[in-house]
Amino acid sequence: MKKWKIGTLAVLAVGFIALNLFLIEKKDSKVARTLSAGEWTKVKKANIIERFETDAVIKPLEEYNYYFNDQDKEFQKFLVKEGDVVTTGAPLFEYITPKLDQVKDELETEKSRYEGEIAGIEEYIDELSSYQDAIPDAPTAKEREAAKEAGFLLNDSDSSAMIISSIQQEIYKQELEKKKLEEKIRAYESQLNYLDEHGDTAMTASETEGIVKYVNKQLGSPIVTIASNTLAIEGSLNEQQARKTEPGMKIIAKHPNEKKKINGTISAIQPFPETEPIVGSPSKYAFQATMQEEPESIMIGSKVRLSVVTAEAKGVLSLPKTAIQLEKKPSVYRLNGNGTITKQVITTGLEFAGIQEVKDGLELGNIILRDSKSIPYNKPTFITPLQTGKVKISAFNELSKRQKLRFFLIGLLEK
Repeated sequence: MKKWKIGTLAVLAVGFIALNLFLIEKKDSKVARTLSAGEWTKVKKANIIERFETDAVIKPLEEYNYYFNDQDKEFQKFLVKEGDVVTTGAPLFEYITPKLDQVKDELETEKSRYEGEIAGIEEYIDELSSYQDAIPDAPTAKEREAAKEAGFLLNDSDSSAMIISSIQQEIYKQELEKKKLEEKIRAYESQLNYLDEHGDTAMTASETEGIVKYVNKQLGSPIVTIASNTLAIEGSLNEQQARKTEPGMKIIAKHPNEKKKINGTISAIQPFPETEPIVGSPSKYAFQATMQEEPESIMIGSKVRLSVVTAEAKGVLSLPKTAIQLEKKPSVYRLNGNGTITKQVITTGLEFAGIQEVKDGLELGNIILRDSKSIPYNKPTFITPLQTGKVKISAFNELSKRQKLRFFLIGLLEK
């Protein structure tokens, strides 16, 4: 009798274990399963900025070369020497010519042409300013498309703040062009006044403020070179960097002796390598960037470390990249309030330095399992490991009697 009971119990125990193993391994089984979710993170807002760094140097924004055509002209003398600081309209050299009336007509024609170009630029700046003021907090797809057609570098995810920033960069660019034309007009006015005062003698005037870099006393070409006072940042990009970079992108430069960072934009990238391409040797592409505000103590030739911002998404939902499964459709495992884990398909955006933008599928504050590879099935229940370092008697004593009873009953019922 005793052996019969023991045999019966053994058969029931084996059957019970076998049934549980079958239910556990059965596909889509509803048997409750528990996983340890020790590492988790929350969906947060972040500024994701994709950028790369390179070395650069401070140089004059432009060099102005002046030439002397000796046909029907006779050179008289230089009015500047190397190292001289000159202003816009300053006389550079004198010459005489029997065709003074023709010279005067040409100067007045050029002056009128540049005045017309300035009027056009001012009208364009007014249009940009009006468009900027009319941008709502959340621009529509149509408004984004209109901004792209106007020549602004935008993505579909760009906010109104980024669109406004692009417009401000364009306004800044146009104001620089207007300033150059105004300097040309002042140079022509200076030459016309010189003709009126000296009668039979003409001169060529500087079109910029700057420093006389070179004077060719043999009257070769160019006869005078002036480096502008306006400074720029110049450097070289490798092939990978050049592919990512476009004019208008933001830059941030840091000089070792300057606390304040220098902000600016990429103004030009040369399409051809700096040297003749050679098989097996990497190519370099020259670039130039303008500064929004020049530091007072910065010197020509100063070396800076430059960050080029190739893309950015500000104030967007984000997750660590390790929390995302990159399959056919990116997905994460979200911890639900009912004690289960759900696989959630998401739409991703910009990623940089391990931080991934989440465009759709999640909300701010959602709790996500950080190690997504450890989930073998969908909708399991989860527990989190006890953090013994945070378990203190003082914390227990702070609970009210009602809270102590409530937690005791919860623990009892869970068992």
